[in-house]
Amino acid sequence: VLALPHKGPAYSPSNRTRFRGSSEYRGNFKEIPQCYCSMDQKPLQEYDPLAFRSRNAIQDVPVPYKNSSIVEFGGGLHVNKNRRFVTTNMVQMSGEPVSIVSNPGIIAEHASFKKMLQAK
Repeated sequence: VLALPHKGPAYSPSNRTRFRGSSEYRGNFKEIPQCYCSMDQKPLQEYDPLAFRSRNAIQDVPVPYKNSSIVEFGGGLHVNKNRRFVTTNMVQMSGEPVSIVSNPGIIAEHASFKKMLQAK
């Protein structure tokens, strides 16, 4: 005889108490049935203020067709399509010499006149 096994413990593994809970990580990622507040026979759960069984029903997200694009190019209502290719240089450069006027009324009138011309 080469080796003799040691005697095991007096109790069997089936008599031991097992851990029946789950970790927080596993609990956060377990699969739960779709629940909402007005459904009949909701499954019982531990209290959670953000539980889905306490929320209103929401519609499913629409699935787009295969090979379809939902990207829309354009800025919506606030886009001036007449001036879309005007560069910053075209907007700021007027070619006029530097003004030496210091009267605020004349400067304001000149600025409003320039804006009126740019809007055309």
